[in-house]
Amino acid sequence: MVDVISYSLVIFAKVEMGNLDSAREIYRYMHHSSFQESAFVCNLFVGGYCKEGRIDEAILWLKEMERMDFKPSGETFNHLIKGCSSDGRLDDSLVLRTDAVNEMFGKLCENGKTKEADEMLTILLDKGFAPNENTYSHLISGFGNDDDIKGLTKVFEMEYRSNSPNISGFTSVITSLCECGRLEEAEKYLERMKAQSFISPDIYERLIEDHSEKGSKTRACQLYSEMVEIGSK
Repeated sequence: MVDVISYSLVIFAKVEMGNLDSAREIYRYMHHSSFQESAFVCNLFVGGYCKEGRIDEAILWLKEMERMDFKPSGETFNHLIKGCSSDGRLDDSLVLRTDAVNEMFGKLCENGKTKEADEMLTILLDKGFAPNENTYSHLISGFGNDDDIKGLTKVFEMEYRSNSPNISGFTSVITSLCECGRLEEAEKYLERMKAQSFISPDIYERLIEDHSEKGSKTRACQLYSEMVEIGSK
């Protein structure tokens, strides 16, 4: 009797041979026959599509894993990273799918692979990818979570040069710096934000709260007064 292991091995062989369409047909049969799905099989498809440069479809399998409550592994993300390498046969349509790339970056950054996502962005830029504020926000948050101030500010300056960030861009970098306890650097970006006539009470409130928690009551009061004065104009 054919069991789930046997089907999984057949899928493995077909993916290895690059016969992804046939492998998917077998997967559909397994699904409709109520065989138990596995993270192993999903990883096979992520790897297979990445190997073919079909990153968009690989990301769909990443979503499929999450739908089934399978946590992506290091191998899953390594497939995606290699798939976007300079040697990969990247599907040209991906450079137009900003939402798909952003989703991939979000997953990488959430799983501690921000540097890899940053390297991937460099590769995709050379291929014509057009990042938006969400692209940069994922990387800024990721570097912030890693307490990598140099990486965080580098990404923001990249955004500043290419996209001229709006208030959400400044919010991302200031919030991440606050979370890292770097209030002095955060206030430098506050000044740049004000110079572009961007006003955010939320940012002021965050800085006031953080200064208060660190015992800088005087600076907290100064920021509060500034916020009130700006708000009254």
